[in-house]
Amino acid sequence: WEAKIDAALDVYRALLPLTVRSIRATVPEAARADAVDWAFETPPVVDLFEREEWLLRNFVEFAIAIPLMYLSFLGFMWALRDLTGRMFSASRYLLDAVPLIGLLLLPPFFTATNYVYDPPTLMLFTAGLALMARQSWAAYLLVFLLACINKETTLLLGVIFALVHFSGPLQLDRRRFWGLLAAQVVIVL
Repeated sequence: WEAKIDAALDVYRALLPLTVRSIRATVPEAARADAVDWAFETPPVVDLFEREEWLLRNFVEFAIAIPLMYLSFLGFMWALRDLTGRMFSASRYLLDAVPLIGLLLLPPFFTATNYVYDPPTLMLFTAGLALMARQSWAAYLLVFLLACINKETTLLLGVIFALVHFSGPLQLDRRRFWGLLAAQVVIVL
């Protein structure tokens, strides 16, 4: 687990690992030691960690990261519902069903490989699209920043911004467009 966190940091996929490390630093050492001792004494936890080839000494990091990853899936569902509502005229029932369907379609994509930064990437990219559709630019830039910290391929969100808002029905006035594009370039750099 620690090697995965270090590898994620080495390739600039740092949001979740930095968040986990920051939260872990607030947990007193004695509490961390008690949690790891508990994990070593709990057969279902030991079995799970052995089956997944995880290190039990990193139990505290798992205990922090897993809820954050699940919160990312909930954030993805919220963002997908919001994005769908902005892009399509649909009943409330369909709007409620789309995030559930989206979540149900994810498992095949997480079978071969998965990383701790995948759920936050999914949430932040979808939230970026939803905020772009809302034209909530301050929130969009904040999400863009967090998404760039999380994974460098977020710059593709900026490409979508440029394609959608340079011309056509969603065209922004030139001053706003170039200012927002420049802000995204600065964030990426």
